[in-house]
Amino acid sequence: MQYDNFTILAVDDKEENLDVLLHILQDFDVIPANSGTKALQIVENEKIDLILLDIVMPQIDGFKVCKTLKSGSLTKDIPIIFTTAKTDEQSIALAYESGGNDFVSKPLKKAEVIARVKTQLQIKTQIQELEFLASRDSMTGIYNRRKFFELAKPLFENTSDNFFISMIDIDHFKKINDTYGHDVGDIVIKTLAQTINGLLPS
Repeated sequence: MQYDNFTILAVDDKEENLDVLLHILQDFDVIPANSGTKALQIVENEKIDLILLDIVMPQIDGFKVCKTLKSGSLTKDIPIIFTTAKTDEQSIALAYESGGNDFVSKPLKKAEVIARVKTQLQIKTQIQELEFLASRDSMTGIYNRRKFFELAKPLFENTSDNFFISMIDIDHFKKINDTYGHDVGDIVIKTLAQTINGLLPS
């Protein structure tokens, strides 16, 4: 797996801790943030794949940052690894209860941090691949019936009267299959799907 394609957000209010993280993760694309507020601002404007998050910070602590991210529809799936010197049972429990995926204790050890980061990125990738397979038609690669209704439901509920839906049928498709075979029929379906998909706004 190529890890340089992922962007990691490192959040800690102490500059020396950020320097350690940047050194440990020098082979990754890392964006540093020195506060929870700054972290939330960055996530709004950048595509973040994983967050390393300190717990004890002024103004807004790591637990609150994590809860805020996990409550957002666009940020809830970003894995979060807490970096903390607080290793008591209550703090660890709160880390998971607030939505954290893992934690690593300070002082940070390079091999452990990298291993935990890679594990979370691998899990994230596998989940995305499974979600892709579960939401796509295996032949055409476009959204399947289940995904269509999932996306269409809020549109129908929250739209104005100027909302339309159309259905397309391939005339005499059985004749194509009977005359040329199902392989050719599959090509016809895939070509039609790709053509329509190419005409839709991205």
